[in-house]
Amino acid sequence: MKNNLRPALILFAVLTFLTGVVYPLLVTGVAQTLFPTQAHGSLLLRDGKPVGSALIGQNSSGVAPLLPARWPTTPVPPVAPTRDR
Repeated sequence: MKNNLRPALILFAVLTFLTGVVYPLLVTGVAQTLFPTQAHGSLLLRDGKPVGSALIGQNSSGVAPLLPARWPTTPVPPVAPTRDR
């Protein structure tokens, strides 16, 4: 058992470091290089200080994005007033 435990713990530590530290830093660096505006959260700055996000408070075109998706098993949506309870 001791012969199996040491390599397993070493592999666990190496993979934890690779997937928990190296990979996120690599992906963040690539994202900030290729997509700087999106990687920094689309922040709106006033006098050099963040005051909001360009993605919050956007205009919507109608109510369609606010409606729930239709369920394929029933012709009546689950929140319809005619649904049997």
